[in-house]
Amino acid sequence: MARAKLSRRIIAQTIAAKLLDDSAERGHWLMMAAAYLVETKQADRAEQLVLDIAREIQVQSGTLLARVISAHELTTELQDAIAALLAQKTGASEVRIDATVDAALLTGYVVRTPDYEMNTTAQQRLRQLRSLEASR
Repeated sequence: MARAKLSRRIIAQTIAAKLLDDSAERGHWLMMAAAYLVETKQADRAEQLVLDIAREIQVQSGTLLARVISAHELTTELQDAIAALLAQKTGASEVRIDATVDAALLTGYVVRTPDYEMNTTAQQRLRQLRSLEASR
């Protein structure tokens, strides 16, 4: 018997609450969310659900989860500056940064949160220049 589909928002609220309240069982709750998506044939919406859960974590705890991909390892000062900017823009009381290095970027960084993206990479600047040139 197939389950009725629940709203993604309700699922995100529930999973976020479980992740915040039951740290020992985080893996279990993430597996439950994944199983629900597969069972209801919504696996293609996994990325949307992850963003919804991250938004809910911010709403419920005041903690913003941000992913930063940079051409080079970020200094502590730059991480702190990015965290301060994101806290100011979002009102988050805490910003947690997951930083990774991708040398293919050459320069700059990409900051992603559930509702915001800032891209200062060379590739992005070149795209902007091409777009500007094409519009002339």
